[in-house]
Amino acid sequence: MGWATPIVAPEQVEYRLAEDCGCDQSSDAEVEYRLAATSDLRWIGSGLTELGLVAGEPVDPDAARALMDGRDWRTGEQLVKRRRELDPRGKVTARVVVDAITGLAAADGMTAAQYLGNEALASRFARAERGIVRDGEAHLLPVGDAGRLAAGAGLSVEQLYGGDVIAEANRWRNHRVDVGLRGVDLSLDLPKSISTAYALAGEELAAAIEGEWMASVTEAVGALEEWTAYGMAGHHGAGSARSGWPPPG
Repeated sequence: MGWATPIVAPEQVEYRLAEDCGCDQSSDAEVEYRLAATSDLRWIGSGLTELGLVAGEPVDPDAARALMDGRDWRTGEQLVKRRRELDPRGKVTARVVVDAITGLAAADGMTAAQYLGNEALASRFARAERGIVRDGEAHLLPVGDAGRLAAGAGLSVEQLYGGDVIAEANRWRNHRVDVGLRGVDLSLDLPKSISTAYALAGEELAAAIEGEWMASVTEAVGALEEWTAYGMAGHHGAGSARSGWPPPG
């Protein structure tokens, strides 16, 4: 059995490079003892050769950090431009201003677009509405956009949200943060029957079990490379995506 976890923050990378994350720990003292002696991270995957790395060799933490940041570990060249968005602290709940404008427009027998009387504001309002349909209360609006929509409807954004909320959001309105996917953590579960045999086995048999397990992991990763890869068109996949699953044939 396996689990896939998106890696989006540098802290997640450091957590895994430390080799003491929860998924690496065992309650079995014998297994933990053996893994402690051979638990150095190893490179795996067919794409390593393009990066001047060798499958099976120990992982260089600095190289891993660079790759997870989209950089060539040898030259520092940025191979993948990090996606950045407005800090969530510079945003406010979209529903507040959308509901206020919708209510005013309905009271005058108009649509929100008609009430705003401005094509750009109407377009931004429509995007906010679609976001609410998709995300519900979780959909956020940049504080500057909320202010423009409110002003277009003759409303005070401070009265809608409260002065303190708007003042705090304005502090972060020009601050941007990384939000792009750095990678995916694939965790493969070692069956208890195998881990028990590994713990009880002699040194030679334990080494054989470990070798077979690593071979199966390598095979699983190879299958995933063929079956689950996908390509995207457009800036950070904003265009279209085509999945490699299911495999052809």
